[in-house]
Amino acid sequence: LGRAQGSQSERTNIPRPFAQHAPRGGLKMGKCSSKAGCAVPETSAQHEPVLLGRGHHRGVGMKASATSGLVRLTYPMPTDFQPKTDKDPALPKAVEVTVLSSSAQGHFGEKGTIVFLHGAGGSAEDYEKLWATGDLALPSGFTIVFVQSPRGSYEQSLKTPWLQPSKYWGQRPQTLEWQVDDDVTILKHVLWELQREAGGYSKLWLCGRSQGACLSLLLAVAGVGPTVAGAFVIAGAALPQLLDIPSGETYTQPSQQKFG
Repeated sequence: LGRAQGSQSERTNIPRPFAQHAPRGGLKMGKCSSKAGCAVPETSAQHEPVLLGRGHHRGVGMKASATSGLVRLTYPMPTDFQPKTDKDPALPKAVEVTVLSSSAQGHFGEKGTIVFLHGAGGSAEDYEKLWATGDLALPSGFTIVFVQSPRGSYEQSLKTPWLQPSKYWGQRPQTLEWQVDDDVTILKHVLWELQREAGGYSKLWLCGRSQGACLSLLLAVAGVGPTVAGAFVIAGAALPQLLDIPSGETYTQPSQQKFG
């Protein structure tokens, strides 16, 4: 979750296939080769999105990623947004989030949209390369969007992480708290924009890797008020705000429907 690993890209480490679990069943722990452990669902239903890598059989209704490029969408934050901290990895003065989408605006898949957050050592462009080479496949009727962190670099090791490296979380809990709160506020705005394209929050599937996984899980449970279609995480962990959900406008106490 943000340990310095030189210039190694996530591209060399992406688990395949990505899968999710129906919201009514909740998240289940599955087998994972990552040392950090992965909250990966064990099964998937007929109309739930599954991303397959090269070498996996593409069934009926699957489309290869290489058939078209990703579309770059941008979502600026409102001008009154004020970050809680300027600690590295810092946010720019004017925050604008870039999303790489498999569908153009006004043409999102009718079955749902998968929102993927990259990890601390990666970027949305890493997945754009996989998409361009046909290493990902997407079920027909779905859109996938890769969200790029708007933050700057952390020292020389991480170019665009979402948070400070996890090895500092215990030493700098206040910085972690502020950075998570800022990211959740930003991503809630992005999700609001995306749900307008997707046809509502009930058609959004939140997922991610490493730091992106931590934020996806927090957003699905307590960040976004409405119930999303589902969530799955790769090598993620519970952030402090998920263990003890703060009061205020940023977070929402989860309804029973989210756990039903």
